[in-house]
Amino acid sequence: INAEYMGHFPRKKMTTPSTPTSSRRQKGVSIDKAVVYGTIAFWMGKKADEFHSHKWTVYVRGVYGEDISYFIKKVVFTLHPSFTNHVRSIEKFPFEVTESGWGEFEIGIRIHFVDPNERPVDVYQMLKLYPPGNQPQSSKKPVTAEHYDEIVFNEPTESFYKILAAGPQSIAPVNPLSEFYSQFNDQNELKASYEAYNYVSSENKSLRDRLRRLDEEVRELRQEMKSAGEL
Repeated sequence: INAEYMGHFPRKKMTTPSTPTSSRRQKGVSIDKAVVYGTIAFWMGKKADEFHSHKWTVYVRGVYGEDISYFIKKVVFTLHPSFTNHVRSIEKFPFEVTESGWGEFEIGIRIHFVDPNERPVDVYQMLKLYPPGNQPQSSKKPVTAEHYDEIVFNEPTESFYKILAAGPQSIAPVNPLSEFYSQFNDQNELKASYEAYNYVSSENKSLRDRLRRLDEEVRELRQEMKSAGEL
């Protein structure tokens, strides 16, 4: 899997601001829920044309592929304006949109919760179509770009707190894309970070080698110009 490296760096948390309400809130209580948002893109190979080179899916999912509709009511994806109906509201699980195209762009993602007292959370995901570095494209090996986040609910209402604490109430069917999901645990994140470090180090070494060769060429050129001037 060509997972985007930045999706594996240390986890971060999103905090949902509380809104004034007459509902009874759990004072001094906070609870967090982990989600993963990202894209998976397949090169269409021989079926590709000028305007449709990749088939891709953008989504918000549970870390383990679980049904997250017990606390998420809907997800609104804002695609590039060139798409027909570029604002897509997905109101049932799985929260995903599948399209095809040729260009990369930033996708807006707004997550709405089942408790209307909680404000929606906005995140952004860059659609990645091409493998990193000089890796060749493959119609069977997609490019996966994912981010792990923890949504922190500060002083949720009593009813919503019970929902969050109870967790999923149903087993989600296996998503066909699940085999391409990134695995977010400490060991895998450490491995991915190490691979990212090696990749960046390799790129830096290649750049230093190029600069050294250019520097040598410049010195040789100056020497030739100096010799020519002495003639």
